Amino acid sequence: MWHPCGVTTHLIEQLRAAVQARQAAEKAELAAIIKALTPGSGIQQKAVVEATGYSREHIRRIARDHGIGPAKTDQ
Repeated sequence: MWHPCGVTTHLIEQLRAAVQARQAAEKAELAAIIKALTPGSGIQQKAVVEATGYSREHIRRIARDHGIGPAKTDQ
């Protein structure tokens, strides 16, 4: 709702900006994860798990969803 002093409108604008920033950060995070998981990056899946705080299964799912197969040397 609009408030005469414009505070509500300002808060809604802040909220929308925060949502857009979060969405942009999520896209950037996903791109970085995919790049790290890409064969030849030299980064083990375990390091991605540790860096992100995501479970190993979640990282595997991201890799699988983006056509990245399991690492042969990852333990």
